[in-house]
Amino acid sequence: MSHLPIEAWVRAARVYAAEQAAWFAPALYAAPFRLSEQLPAPAAIDRHGRIYFNPHWVARIYKQVGQDRQAQCQHFEELTRILEAR
Repeated sequence: MSHLPIEAWVRAARVYAAEQAAWFAPALYAAPFRLSEQLPAPAAIDRHGRIYFNPHWVARIYKQVGQDRQAQCQHFEELTRILEAR
């Protein structure tokens, strides 16, 4: 699977989330993200602040919401909130 569009979608979601919650933008941009097909969930964060996304899950979310940027980003915002709570 080519990760290029997946990375672009995740980056776009990060930009949107930073626009919606400016106070959280520094943390969003400081946290590097990685794509990992071995991840058994849509996303995870490790103790070093790296955020992992499963590209298959990202593609599935993209297909579910279509090309609506706002809907995509809202799904990723929800994932971010879930990760923050952990």
